[in-house]
Amino acid sequence: MSKIPFDKLVEKRKKSSSHSEENSKASKKSSSEELRDHGFKVGKVLGEGSYCKVRKATYKTQEIAVKVINRAHLSTDFLTKFLPREIEVLSKVKHENIIKVYKIFNYKDRVYIFMELAQNDLLNYVKERDRIPEKEARNLFRQIVSALKYLHSINVAHRDLKCENIMITENKEIKLIDLGFCRKTVNSSGRRILSQTYCGSHAYAAPEVLRGTPYNPMIYDVWSLGCVLYIMVTGRMPFDDSNVRKLVQYQLKKKFKFPRGVELSAEVKILIKSMLEPDVTKRISVDRVENSAWLKLEDSLDPSEDEETKSKESQNSREQ
Repeated sequence: MSKIPFDKLVEKRKKSSSHSEENSKASKKSSSEELRDHGFKVGKVLGEGSYCKVRKATYKTQEIAVKVINRAHLSTDFLTKFLPREIEVLSKVKHENIIKVYKIFNYKDRVYIFMELAQNDLLNYVKERDRIPEKEARNLFRQIVSALKYLHSINVAHRDLKCENIMITENKEIKLIDLGFCRKTVNSSGRRILSQTYCGSHAYAAPEVLRGTPYNPMIYDVWSLGCVLYIMVTGRMPFDDSNVRKLVQYQLKKKFKFPRGVELSAEVKILIKSMLEPDVTKRISVDRVENSAWLKLEDSLDPSEDEETKSKESQNSREQ
């Protein structure tokens, strides 16, 4: 992928009176023709949201992806606040577990964000397997935590962390995507600032966000991270989000359970509970998540697998 030029991240069509004839010809070009002139070809749709589509694309012979944003469909907030933030952050982040952006084009009413290709998201990955065994979940979760810790280290909160925004490559590499709701966590003076905008999905939203109170966006990210881990190891959602008012009450009273019949280590349960802590003063930081006992476990000594093995051995001995 290194062949893709990085000299100008955002391509803008030059306008000048001295080049009026050239610009007149260029303005008649379709977006496809304009992109082909730069070596890009846009293909089939891989997924879509309310204001954008993600398509398969190629740069010369390399397979990549492109997020196509239609500015005409954006609300004023998205156009003036969220989109500029996303483009600014994407132009700066460099981490192996955050989707790599190669080039961003502005063309008429469209924004084209060309990025590396990863076709399977974590939600589909879990559904295909019912749930993810702890050993594998730990390897994947370490990468998610690494990406989030990096964002927090540069004073950026994601604010829309969910399984659908976590991609997995064929090599089991995590790629965090969709920074549309991200924001800086400090102001120009370096002081920490609280967020007031509701962001994310109900199922992953922390109680302070659902209640509409000013919130620390990095602590909010940790709650969402807890939801992600719960889903990974159980194959289920921690809370029923069909009724938001009831959802908040369940969250505040810590009314979530680990399903029967699913062998989980004490360490992973403790970690999930510490992230799904409704009291923001007690909820752990991403640094403490990274240094948790569960993530420090060696894969060869996985307690959940050990208990499962003992159970099977006990059953076999009784049958004999």
